[in-house]
Amino acid sequence: MLSPKLPGPLLRYYGAQALSPVAERFYGRRWTPATSSNLSLRVDDHRALVTASGGHKRFLTGDALMLMALDGTVLDGAEGAKPSAEAALHLALYARDAAIGAVLHAHAPSTVIWTERHPRAPAVELAGAELLKAFPGVPTHEVHQALPVVPNSQDMREIDRAVVAAQGSLPGAPPAYLIRGHGAYVWGASLFDAERHMEALVSLLDHALSLPSSEASP
Repeated sequence: MLSPKLPGPLLRYYGAQALSPVAERFYGRRWTPATSSNLSLRVDDHRALVTASGGHKRFLTGDALMLMALDGTVLDGAEGAKPSAEAALHLALYARDAAIGAVLHAHAPSTVIWTERHPRAPAVELAGAELLKAFPGVPTHEVHQALPVVPNSQDMREIDRAVVAAQGSLPGAPPAYLIRGHGAYVWGASLFDAERHMEALVSLLDHALSLPSSEASP
């Protein structure tokens, strides 16, 4: 747990200590190729640490993080560091839900390939899998959940509006969404929870893609 009273450089240092093992695991699974993806942690009700633009996630240090207000204002960062455009998607989630403690964005191949194979699907239909119990509030595999899929855009406000609309039309969706042709966003009350949700999501999509087309989700 990060202490909100720490100065910005120390928050970035300890944030990197928390995030770097997750970043290394994601890189090892080829979920964060090159300088793609973004990871973040909530600091308090008004601030979050978000990975800066252009940094390689395999080598995550305090200089790779930016302390940002939830309105997008940069509060602290290494000299020359710039916030990723996608920081806005992280900050929007924190602003909407005070229970979110971490947000992770990755480009695992199955999170991209599924949307390309189902170009008109507004959601991934998830049902009957034990791994669904990795998501909060799911006590049994005998459930049906719809994971939102939203269009990609260079305008983060447009993506976020699509996310809000999709979540409103899909009550009970897991804490995640896919951006078509791009990757996945997941979140959780803690970093541990968010990582678990990403692992479960990728595994479910890997399985769906391994099935004959007649058995896979639409």
